[in-house]
Amino acid sequence: MTKTKIPKPNWINYRKPEGLKYQPENEFDVLSILSCSFKLEGCWNKIGYLRAQIGVKANGLNFIETPINGQIFEPNIWEFDHVKKEITKAKHELHEIAAAIEKIENGKAETVEIQIKFNKGKKSKETIIITHPEILPRIFELLKTLPEGEQKPTPKKGNIEKQQYKQFIFESIGKCFELIESIDPDLNETDKLFFSGLILTLAGVIEPPRLFYEGFTTDPDQVKDYRDKLTDSLKYYKSTGK
Repeated sequence: MTKTKIPKPNWINYRKPEGLKYQPENEFDVLSILSCSFKLEGCWNKIGYLRAQIGVKANGLNFIETPINGQIFEPNIWEFDHVKKEITKAKHELHEIAAAIEKIENGKAETVEIQIKFNKGKKSKETIIITHPEILPRIFELLKTLPEGEQKPTPKKGNIEKQQYKQFIFESIGKCFELIESIDPDLNETDKLFFSGLILTLAGVIEPPRLFYEGFTTDPDQVKDYRDKLTDSLKYYKSTGK
């Protein structure tokens, strides 16, 4: 008898959000501020590379392993918590299936039916009950081909998404500091934070000046005010960063 091949389900409905929409004037603002605030002659290729590094990480273009489908794109930094929960839930359900099959095979439990519940739309639900003595063993044989999964871990305190985002910003600022210190080692901490904020803005992690700071223009006084607001918002991540 030919073994039925079961298609692997797409159990993670992963959808990447639009994020911050690209607008040329926003990038022009940031590049103008960078040019006026720092001596970056001959360093723009390094800035472009750093911007790309941060953007790739923020938007989830690396691969991670899932319990059934193998590799998928890593969730972006804003959706990490949601996708991590989905992966944990799937592994836990697989573990429960494996444990139930083991009980049945060891004679510690008896299967008399399987219920499949689904939603037909408009809050109308339906349940299929499977009880046939020839169908039930076949279903469990097929279920045995699934991975065993893992027990659900004890929930950690704190918001995983916020912790992940905080660590990401901390690491990104560290890379920005390394670059600007190699270009101009005499800058103070606030200048380095300002540079970091501008790079994070170019990478699409932080809102551009016109959204971050209401009524923004490239007037020197407003740039200074924007600089103060941006660096103040980043001090939290730079000072605590773990």
